[in-house]
Amino acid sequence: MARTALPVTSLKQDNYAVQAGDLAVPFASDTVNFNEFAASGQEILLAQNTDASPHTFTVTSVADHMGRTQDIAAYSVPANTTAAIQMSTLEGWKQTDGNIYLSSSDATLKFAVIRKS
Repeated sequence: MARTALPVTSLKQDNYAVQAGDLAVPFASDTVNFNEFAASGQEILLAQNTDASPHTFTVTSVADHMGRTQDIAAYSVPANTTAAIQMSTLEGWKQTDGNIYLSSSDATLKFAVIRKS
């Protein structure tokens, strides 16, 4: 079963050239197949909880050059809040296919990925 790819939103450099919809950041979550996004080291991951209860998400690690792994496991996002992680260090996170793997405990906790240019 393939993971569902998250769209990556690139930040605009020239604010004078912004068109309608250019600044929209789509949030999504697949709690069955889980999610992934292509990693370049310039991404900020947002995890938005729109529910009145806290929910968790996990970022799956891979072994670094020392063989260490440490998932961000079951990170709790409080009710009606958003968590943000700058994914600038790829060692230990970027899977062999070039993606970062994510999972959400509930459909009301959704992800968005913003890429700095």
